[in-house]
Amino acid sequence: MRDREVVSLSLAIATAGLLALFFAASIAQPKEVPLGELTGAQLGATVKVTGEIVKVKNHEAGHVFLRIRDSTGEVAVPLFKNVAEEVDGSCLREGTHIEVIGRVKEYRGELEVVPGKGDKVQCLM
Repeated sequence: MRDREVVSLSLAIATAGLLALFFAASIAQPKEVPLGELTGAQLGATVKVTGEIVKVKNHEAGHVFLRIRDSTGEVAVPLFKNVAEEVDGSCLREGTHIEVIGRVKEYRGELEVVPGKGDKVQCLM
């Protein structure tokens, strides 16, 4: 009988721990990083960046490639078609300030912040 109680208690504690981790992950906010402080050490990390759009390039396949700048640097922000379709396109123009939550990736030797969903790109008016 004692082994059964230990197993039940262990299962209950493990379940509570997993639920606590799930809850903590769902409310955790990504670290806000100045553009000039993005480094290769952050590859794969999810970050939040804010900046002014300085270049917009629309691709015929529906992708939108942005370049944003803050007082510390610049970074590329590719919005692939599925993401670009979810973003208010009227604000994706030079001079608009945006906030992007995405993964730090590298493309052709340059770092970029790649959002996975449209709601991770917010235009700041």
